[in-house]
Amino acid sequence: MNKFLKSLVALPAGFAIGFLSAFIHQANFKIGITIYWGFVFALFFLGLSLRFMNNFAKTKVAAVFFIPGWFLATLLLATVSSGGDIVIANDLISRVYLVVAVLTLGVVAVWPVKD
Repeated sequence: MNKFLKSLVALPAGFAIGFLSAFIHQANFKIGITIYWGFVFALFFLGLSLRFMNNFAKTKVAAVFFIPGWFLATLLLATVSSGGDIVIANDLISRVYLVVAVLTLGVVAVWPVKD
């Protein structure tokens, strides 16, 4: 399998990771203060997944497919459905998640690929 075909795998992978991280980023528990463990896990998993895809394809082109896949899932889940449900709400933790996720993807996308 050549590098381009391996990179194409990153599109559905980005969509799947974006879908899962959209749900988990709000997970928390309270011990006097609210600790958003899902936020940290989602961002770590997002960066790790993109890094894996780049190393799997042996090219940074995988990021070109992974990031739009993540973006499509995020956009889909940030839109109000016909039933009135929304996964990525308009609150502080979701806004921070979106900004930090984009920065994380940007940083991980430009890391050198291991040969």
